Amino acid sequence: MEIVINYSGKRTSACQMIDDDINLISVITYVDSTITFIVPFIVIFTLNVLVIRAIRSFTYRHVSRHEKKYYSPSHNTLSKAQMRLTIMLMVVSIVFLVLNLPSHGVRFYIAVNNLIYQPNISLFLTQQVCQILYYVNFAINFVVYVCTSKTFRRSLKEPPRCGTLAHLPCRKGGH
Repeated sequence: MEIVINYSGKRTSACQMIDDDINLISVITYVDSTITFIVPFIVIFTLNVLVIRAIRSFTYRHVSRHEKKYYSPSHNTLSKAQMRLTIMLMVVSIVFLVLNLPSHGVRFYIAVNNLIYQPNISLFLTQQVCQILYYVNFAINFVVYVCTSKTFRRSLKEPPRCGTLAHLPCRKGGH
């Protein structure tokens, strides 16, 4: 802790980083960004590309089979369910990327340009807004599931069945 004299001439204490810790903070920022954004981004992007390729391939084969009359209703139902699940998972992963990118981008910009000691209100506010977006990602998945999954919506409407959850006791007589 260091003593700072503010603009009114009063002595106050301020919590500031120690110069020796700036390198440690930069390393932690890079490691954190790599673990929480860069690796997931690469994995999600790669898997989404593979899923899109698989969907295109499936659609091509499906259209070819349909034209040749090798089409079965059960296969159609399964493929629709798979498509809905795939769309839901892609929406969740895209939402993750879109809501996490700004926060990590601002942090990376600050670290690379060594702006930690340079107070800038607009950069501070930008970082705070981006951090809120980052936190929204953790809360919004429920909304995404409700919007994209018919099965999820249906399961929310159903009351829990006796014995399906270990902590819910079975009551006799409907009480």
